[in-house]
Amino acid sequence: MIVPIDRPLVDAAPVLVVDDEPELAEAVISALHSHGFRTSWVTTLAAAHEQAGRCQLVLLDLGLPDGDGLSACQEIARRVPLIVVSARGDEADRVAALELGADDYVAKPFSTRELVARIHAVLRRAQVGTRAIVHVDDIAIDLDAFEVRRAGVVIELTGKELAIMTVLAHHHGSVVRRSHLAVEVWNADIGLVQRTIDVHLCSLRAKLGSGPNGAGYIDTMNGVGYRLRR
Repeated sequence: MIVPIDRPLVDAAPVLVVDDEPELAEAVISALHSHGFRTSWVTTLAAAHEQAGRCQLVLLDLGLPDGDGLSACQEIARRVPLIVVSARGDEADRVAALELGADDYVAKPFSTRELVARIHAVLRRAQVGTRAIVHVDDIAIDLDAFEVRRAGVVIELTGKELAIMTVLAHHHGSVVRRSHLAVEVWNADIGLVQRTIDVHLCSLRAKLGSGPNGAGYIDTMNGVGYRLRR
């Protein structure tokens, strides 16, 4: 049984988890605590409305016992940053939630590391009102939205491919060692994922294609690692 956390982990308002699945809520809360967030947990829309004003961000499930979370998006989003976390991953629900004011939409099942990264991104945008976007010719890497676009069109990448692009973009123009990619993307020693990195880089390059000048976007530094071209 999970209970709301009373003792603060950091000097900030808690993240409010609104979900009636105890196992999922426990995993999310554990991940948030490991990254220094305080949390509160409720299982109904009524409780979400009551506590939204006392938190720094809301993680809202759509399928709740007392109603559809979409009906609460607009009102909650007016008060606090909001990320919808739902098993309903179809485009219509995503669009509806975002149009009603949600800052992001994460479909279940999801990686808790990705969820924490998205929380940080939403909170950064709420604080400074800007987005971090890295440009390489006609490619735009949106570090807050976790998207890679060419001429405004999203390139469909896997989670690991997006993670690789994010790491490379954070070090734009500098060489990222293979050992660093292994830790950041797979949380593993390079010896365990060396071949896996090669496979993902090959797939990633194929999806990105070539730039206007015919060159690829990712340079290989033999024996060292990779660099996102400037």
